[in-house]
Amino acid sequence: QENIVENGVDVDDAGPALSLARQRLWEMAFAFADDWKEKAFSTVFMEPTKMYYIACGEEELAENVEVHGSSVYLAILLSTLAIWCPRLPFLLDSPIAAISFLDALDDSQLQALWREENLGKSYASVPECREPRAQR
Repeated sequence: QENIVENGVDVDDAGPALSLARQRLWEMAFAFADDWKEKAFSTVFMEPTKMYYIACGEEELAENVEVHGSSVYLAILLSTLAIWCPRLPFLLDSPIAAISFLDALDDSQLQALWREENLGKSYASVPECREPRAQR
């Protein structure tokens, strides 16, 4: 059996310190990826959906987006694109609080929400989005 050599160091001879460091690096990389995916999911799906319902005066549906709407969007991502997010969909959930918001929301507000510096932020924390506008 051959030993793995990285940067001139036999990994087997490097001992438990290298193994522990490698394990911690992987844990941090996965945590970063999960955090980034959660922020992207929220910015692309959850916040625009809340904006739509608030703009339409449907506060009760806006309050259900985090629970019920998220399951719908997560199920769609998983079943159509095989994208796994940190939270999993509840597949027996009622398909409420999800909407096709793309054509209904004000385009300039969506562009503002989707700017890189707003990744993971609530729509209410983005000045251009505080008062959502939508067409019914």
